[in-house]
Amino acid sequence: MKIHVEQLKSQCVLDEDIILNTEIPLIEKDTVLEDKHIDTLKKFGVEYLEIEPWLANSKPFFPQELSEEQLKRYQYLEIENLFTMTVLSYKEVFLTLQSKGILNVSDIYEPLKKLFLNIVNKKHLPFLLHRLCKIDDYIYSYNVATAVLAGYLFYRNVGFIEDALNICKASMLCNIGLAKLNPKILRKKKLFTKSEVAQWEKHVLFSYEILSGLPGIDLFTKNIVIQHEEFLDGTGFPLKIKKDKICAGARYISIAEKYYMFLCPNDYFKSATPFEIALRFVKHQPEKFDQHIVKLFIDEMFPAFVGSSVVFQDGTVGLISSFDKKTKMELTVILEKEDEKRVNLLDSKNLIQFVF
Repeated sequence: MKIHVEQLKSQCVLDEDIILNTEIPLIEKDTVLEDKHIDTLKKFGVEYLEIEPWLANSKPFFPQELSEEQLKRYQYLEIENLFTMTVLSYKEVFLTLQSKGILNVSDIYEPLKKLFLNIVNKKHLPFLLHRLCKIDDYIYSYNVATAVLAGYLFYRNVGFIEDALNICKASMLCNIGLAKLNPKILRKKKLFTKSEVAQWEKHVLFSYEILSGLPGIDLFTKNIVIQHEEFLDGTGFPLKIKKDKICAGARYISIAEKYYMFLCPNDYFKSATPFEIALRFVKHQPEKFDQHIVKLFIDEMFPAFVGSSVVFQDGTVGLISSFDKKTKMELTVILEKEDEKRVNLLDSKNLIQFVF
């Protein structure tokens, strides 16, 4: 019988081989499952599986029904495991490129593809991946989060999953050239100097050079990689091209990358809240970003933080209860004493310092 992994218990007997990306089964048929097996199945994102109707002790097995809350909790843990595995895969490939000059694209694309297909229809989660990122793995985790968000925004706008996966793949490769920088820069634990920023910017050309030497990397991907740091007003790098000369894929990635670059915990850049980053897109630097994509970003991102705790600059703590449905720039916060406060994000007096 087919059951959810959360319904398993010790002494269940597996009625199929569990095969992932290799020919060798993760766990073989007829295995008597113990807690360690069940933990492994969850870690590798196995959701449903076939189980014998009898336990190993010959007693009949009656799986318990799962509540909606249990399913939601499982889905989040599943995403967390898939994200962690994708980050580890990216890290391993990055370090191999750094030390040996070898890049195997499929080793990072396959786990990223699985992560994306599991998250693309879970509204809000693509905007919350910074909560799964660790500061020591910033280079790897923010790139994985960026790839997922760029693909998600493209999918929400266009609706074609295969094209969205191509955006994910291109985004994943945009910063692979960082592996050719001086490792001391990547290991630095404080803000970059101007000269280090100049070195950092060379990663775009390095990424393009690496991909140009690989078979199977199409022009679509290479165009996105070389253009992903460009801005609509021509102030980006390295080509300094403007507006319609920048391909659509690069425009999506530009917004997703700037979101997670400053949102994920890191030692390189000054961190920002989601709302500060959004204001950069719509108020402080609107000329740099495609406002059609920005509107989609705002419409999708702001509701993701309903229920989040916030701390204002004056130390006041509150809970976001709603956003204005039209502008998204005004939100309602329930303060500690259960008073409601209307906050206009365009007003600098209402600066939110932290979001949890």
